[in-house]
Amino acid sequence: MRHLGTPRNCLVTLLRAPWNALGTVRPCGKMEGVLTVEAIRGAADDEVLFKLLTGELDRLMPPEVQGDPGALRAAIAKAPRGMRAMAAVHPLDVSMALDDLAWHFGNHPDLGDALVTLEGLRELGLDDAVEWFGQVIEIVKPYLHKYGPPKWRFWESFPDWLERTGIQKKCDPLNHRWWRKYSHVKGGKGLMDAWAPYARRFPERCVQE
Repeated sequence: MRHLGTPRNCLVTLLRAPWNALGTVRPCGKMEGVLTVEAIRGAADDEVLFKLLTGELDRLMPPEVQGDPGALRAAIAKAPRGMRAMAAVHPLDVSMALDDLAWHFGNHPDLGDALVTLEGLRELGLDDAVEWFGQVIEIVKPYLHKYGPPKWRFWESFPDWLERTGIQKKCDPLNHRWWRKYSHVKGGKGLMDAWAPYARRFPERCVQE
């Protein structure tokens, strides 16, 4: 899916409710205390565990943090290893549900953020996503200084710019592979499908010491 106008500032929306922007489940009420290894191991199923994980993300990164890009980056950096990975990859997951790989860099043009996202994919064991997103970083890296408002808006549409630079053409095959592998249709959560299995395998990486 691709928009025909300017890139939406998805970052603003995601910073306010990043773990729920795809209409996924929310924690049932305010989570009491911090997430524990025992709670992860005791979760009845992956859906219950997913709610615990999103609840912990909301606790670590409350609304006032989600609304401040600098504060959010700092909170992600300080989060436990697994929670850091989940928070870092989620904007990309939303981009792939609403737009595509090329458009992701229109909304998130920071190379540092992209590298943190890449490391998050690696931590979660999403090997195909690591390979494909790494390729996209190399495709867009020479153009990152040209992304974002307001420069490109004054002389051509963003889709036209993606086509003219060849970025869209190079990203399209990777988009189709991604959508086949990490689906958001028929109940799929895309990259978030990896969260609960990861937490069960590495519960200690998802809790604060």
